[in-house]
Amino acid sequence: FIQVLIKLQVCFVQCFSEADRDIMTLANHWNCPVLSSDSDFCIFDLKTGFCPLNSFQWRNVNTIKGTQDCYIPAKCFSLDALCHHFSNMNKALLPLFAVLCGNDHINLPIIETFLSKVHLPLGATNSKGRRHHRVLGLLNWLSHFADPIEALDNVLKYLPKKDRENVKEILCCSMEEYQQSQVKLQDFFQHGTYACPAALNLDLPEWVLVALAKGQLSPFISDALVLRRTILHTQVENMQQPNAHRVSLPIRQIIYGLLLNASPHLENMSWKALPSQPLAFSEVERINKNIKTSIVNAVALPKDHADLSKLT
Repeated sequence: FIQVLIKLQVCFVQCFSEADRDIMTLANHWNCPVLSSDSDFCIFDLKTGFCPLNSFQWRNVNTIKGTQDCYIPAKCFSLDALCHHFSNMNKALLPLFAVLCGNDHINLPIIETFLSKVHLPLGATNSKGRRHHRVLGLLNWLSHFADPIEALDNVLKYLPKKDRENVKEILCCSMEEYQQSQVKLQDFFQHGTYACPAALNLDLPEWVLVALAKGQLSPFISDALVLRRTILHTQVENMQQPNAHRVSLPIRQIIYGLLLNASPHLENMSWKALPSQPLAFSEVERINKNIKTSIVNAVALPKDHADLSKLT
């Protein structure tokens, strides 16, 4: 995808970590809709909406009458229209709706306790399937509350008292993922660089940050730095044999060692391993026909021979 963008000379930026909030903030700054296949954008408060990629009629190119301008028909999701449909509910309730349904940020088994006890009104719409029923029921139920605080209190009362504070903290933290980002991606398109607190905290050389933003370095690097976890994508290969990524394991261990030397932040983080043990990274990979997580140790490299700032 990035190669195609470069070939077509399309300006783009690669976010350092989770991009959804940054995209929402940029879209609102530019006053334009978001084109994506990620349903999370149905929850974000986007000024001009969200256009699901699967709604575009790519082969149905139309011409505006009286002009030579063309357009491709598509659908644009409006948060205001959704809230209007559900009794003009407060749009600030939708992040709570998302975390209760389960999303990329949270999947708490104890939420099932709440869902099994609360009476979810279905409303006039006929639902098809258990999940559809739950989505409609939650939206109708939440529409009765004035704000997220009132709604959250009503969620917690269905849970055991000993779990309430912990669940409240997790839910509130997850709901924050739908708020405006402090990152200003527009700076990248104007000046060729932008400030990302998550990246700056790692004390990486400037050339690494710029290369990541320009897509010249793989997200593999930022995943290793931020998450201490990388995903080794499965290829078309013999499932009975070790995956092809095993060949490059020694190289990845050296990369992890380089990143460790480049970012003191990693050394200062708490690890389950003893201080004398090498720093470990998680690799999600194919093992036979299953996707599993393996623990890989970084190679310890001499500081004076592994300075990323000298590799430019």
